[in-house]
Amino acid sequence: FSDAIRTPPPALSVEEEVDGVYHSAAARFVNNFRAQLKRGLPFQLSLQNVLSILDAIIASKFTGGLDDRLYLLEHALTFLSRYPPNTVTSKELQDKVISLLWYDLPHPPSSLVGSKYQFRTADGSGTSIWHPEMGIAGSAYARSVQTLHPLPANQLPSPELLFDTLLKREKQIDHPAGLSSFFFAFANLVIHSLFHTDHTTDPTQPINRVSSYLDLSPVYGSNDEELNSIRLNDGTGRIYPDTFADSRLLHMPPSTPALLIMYSRNHNYIVKKLLDINERGQWENPPPEDEEKRKKQDDEIFGTARLINCGWFMSTIFGDYLASILGLVREGNSWSLDPLSNFRENSHEIVERGSGNIVSVEFLALYHFHSSISATDAAWAEKSFEWMFQTRDWDSITVPQYKEAINKLIEQENPKDHPPNTWRVGGYQRQEDGSFRDEDLAKILLDASESPASAFKARGTPHVMRIIEIMAIKQNRDWARSKSGTQEKTSQTQQEGESMAFVALDPEPDHETLRLYRHPDNIELYVGLQAEDSKKVVPGAGLCPGFTMSRAILADAVALVRGDRFLTNDFTAYNLTAWGMQDCSRDPRNSANGGVLGKLLGRCLPNHFPVDSSYTNFPFIVPSKMKEFLTTVGTAGQYTFTRPVPSRPVVPVTKFHEVTAALASPGLAAT
Repeated sequence: FSDAIRTPPPALSVEEEVDGVYHSAAARFVNNFRAQLKRGLPFQLSLQNVLSILDAIIASKFTGGLDDRLYLLEHALTFLSRYPPNTVTSKELQDKVISLLWYDLPHPPSSLVGSKYQFRTADGSGTSIWHPEMGIAGSAYARSVQTLHPLPANQLPSPELLFDTLLKREKQIDHPAGLSSFFFAFANLVIHSLFHTDHTTDPTQPINRVSSYLDLSPVYGSNDEELNSIRLNDGTGRIYPDTFADSRLLHMPPSTPALLIMYSRNHNYIVKKLLDINERGQWENPPPEDEEKRKKQDDEIFGTARLINCGWFMSTIFGDYLASILGLVREGNSWSLDPLSNFRENSHEIVERGSGNIVSVEFLALYHFHSSISATDAAWAEKSFEWMFQTRDWDSITVPQYKEAINKLIEQENPKDHPPNTWRVGGYQRQEDGSFRDEDLAKILLDASESPASAFKARGTPHVMRIIEIMAIKQNRDWARSKSGTQEKTSQTQQEGESMAFVALDPEPDHETLRLYRHPDNIELYVGLQAEDSKKVVPGAGLCPGFTMSRAILADAVALVRGDRFLTNDFTAYNLTAWGMQDCSRDPRNSANGGVLGKLLGRCLPNHFPVDSSYTNFPFIVPSKMKEFLTTVGTAGQYTFTRPVPSRPVVPVTKFHEVTAALASPGLAAT
């Protein structure tokens, strides 16, 4: 019952002072025992005590939560209060209790109350509450890994030689897991949400012009000027029809801006629903005449709609994008990672959420998916480059020529002269109301779903991308990020000096690689990522890039979402409204096995994407491959795999005589 009881007393001849009086060890033992009896035994065996201990054991292993009605905390504090004070054991027990109570709450607090913290800012500032400048647009890139085995600059192979030897596509090979170019259109949205290097600043100090968060900046822009260029500011929270802020997407294959327009349309759908439902009754419809009140209402509705739309973006990443990356879509599996969950370490510490993020130059190098460019998109790029450079000799294009051509395009697309609501997509004209025809956008997206992406591989990058790859290699060297692909340190084992993956190049270019770099440790990160041996199609592998790239993509996805407080701590029904939370959440039981992209396509292009179509539910996989996969799992009969035919538009009837005529029509009467 006490340290004195458990520890044999010293020899009786030893005397100690207690309260100024000298006592023998035997007398001291008796006094301690009497004091313990007055305090009570530290632990009494009872049914309730046993149940509370069993509950703690079960909770620590399985459920993760304690039943407070079993009084475990009270029993523990009682035990501590009755335990002999001023002993090593009592100090250790008290420290553990204090630690437990301290880590019951996050420190510092994970969220703050007030409208100032409720909505995203244009540049991403304040996404991390305690480090508000972290990941803001216009800040520097981070560095993720250490350069270990760089060759001197004068011993590095020329970028032109590297492309021609290791990267240039010799033969187009369809993606082995059936990914479509639609998948990489969405990947473009993710990439352009996170990376936009400012080439007008000091080249030795790379600046990222967009934030490091999944805030749909391609739609909403990265500063107040870009944001205001798409807003109507009429008190409804709407943006101009089919409009987005980032002109870079105009120079992507048409499927990328067409898909981005789906999120633009989704925004305007959301604001209408928010104003119609008006859950808390704080908005007026029609909007107030007073300019100040109207602006306040517009900002609130717009900010809420953006949070919901970003929730859609996140759900698409973990419902459709990740399912294709992991190959779950082939198995009809609706499981997904849940990086948003709030959980604790074994030490009871809360695993951090919403603390911020900064993207790195290494991930900028990683997200060059050029070897996956489909034959269709490669042909589109060739046509665009031929128009820009007036040649089809891709080897003749120089870096100065490329920069001059891009600067001319930027001047021609000056938003002051050509506002975003006038931009064309895929050569299609806008209608009188500023929107594109549904038929035109649907054609672009259906074509993308039918077009097979290409396989990740060495010697897989289209020839037309030569100048882009040359500049990428030079850029990584200028930033002193040319490092060994064999020494990329992003995991626990690497902190112990081990490498994550060798750049196991295909047998054919391997000899050339060693001739150019002399040793695998000298291979530059960028080149190694593009030329690394790719994964085979096995359970858990759907994207099938190189091994290093595959692991890093998953780590980055978790970091991007878990570091964003608007997708974690502040992803609440108050900020998004109860309707908004439900609207952007994925449903694992739906026909897309938890995917949400089909719901978005059906909402924005309802007459072109039927609910039972493979094009709707699984647009990231070419329909012929998807039919094979679903046949294997036995669900192919639930879907159609032929290209959807546009259905007749639904004509709403709102007047009494219209309803009467509709009910009396022969077609309806026959039913």
